[in-house]
Amino acid sequence: MRFMQLVEEADLSAFHEKKQWVAGGYVSTYFYNAFMAVWNGGLKESLEVLHAKYPDYDVWVTGHSLGASMASLAASYVISMQRINGSDVRLITYGQPRTGDWAFAAAHNKQLPFSYRVVHWREVVPHIPMKGFEGYWHHESEVTQPDR
Repeated sequence: MRFMQLVEEADLSAFHEKKQWVAGGYVSTYFYNAFMAVWNGGLKESLEVLHAKYPDYDVWVTGHSLGASMASLAASYVISMQRINGSDVRLITYGQPRTGDWAFAAAHNKQLPFSYRVVHWREVVPHIPMKGFEGYWHHESEVTQPDR
């Protein structure tokens, strides 16, 4: 099942038109649709309730693989929609594939001063789509996990 998800993700990211992103640039249609389904499926309301209840708390966003791309979009989205200040959002992803193009990555870097992508040097997912293929690019900052 995991392999087929990877194949579908790679196909829809690499060979289909990207979606324009609210903060700038373009992102994978696959990741965009997955994020918007979760956002409109209840995440928006949950975030609004919790942020109203705890307005002085930082918002930590994290995810792995597909969830990492969705986390990256979520962090950018809440800042773009002026729900939360960028200085109050903390993003850490694990094994994140390239989610959008260079303009998306640049906008993301500007929005999120606290943003880290943790990758294992031998993991394949962070390297798809290949760097520069169809304009895909990683946002900052990468932390490489070596073998122990």
